[in-house]
Amino acid sequence: MKMVLFSFLVIMPGCATVITQKEIEDKGYADGPFTGQKIESRIYSGFNFCIKAQLAPIGSGGNIGGLIFLVDLPLSLMADTVILPYSLYRESK
Repeated sequence: MKMVLFSFLVIMPGCATVITQKEIEDKGYADGPFTGQKIESRIYSGFNFCIKAQLAPIGSGGNIGGLIFLVDLPLSLMADTVILPYSLYRESK
């Protein structure tokens, strides 16, 4: 059980940051957590994704994914801050 928890804590931090940075690199934008949402800026993209995941559309029947990204929110904020110089450099190109 401790190994599973340790693995989760090692893999999980900033996953929204990793997802959005990779998608922006490939497509020029990242798909948001819900249909029709786009994240076009690299700057704090993971944090932006986590915030959008918390705003479930009314009548969607709940937001299980939002709970996962609620845990990831402070971790993505930290990861986005660490890669901020890289994000600013890539955004200026």
